Amino acid sequence: MPTKRHLKVATVQMHASEDIEVNTKKIVSYLKSLAKERVDVAAFHKGVLFGYSCRPAFWWRFDMGRIEKAERQILRSCRQQKIEAVVGTVHE
Repeated sequence: MPTKRHLKVATVQMHASEDIEVNTKKIVSYLKSLAKERVDVAAFHKGVLFGYSCRPAFWWRFDMGRIEKAERQILRSCRQQKIEAVVGTVHE
């Protein structure tokens, strides 16, 4: 089998909101589309999972479990689509 000599990287600039689940669906959709274009790595922007919210009310009711679930969904999609991703997320 020939050695791959090039790495195809796509940067994704998408509108992200405070809705983690909606953002996750968009990311998964992009991953599927980019995988069809034979992209090896999809790079998403900083804070893409939570819309880079600075509103205190968002953080007061923040649920880390929603982020972890989103990360698992994205990881599963990457495995299924055979694509890697750089995703702007948050950890406590």
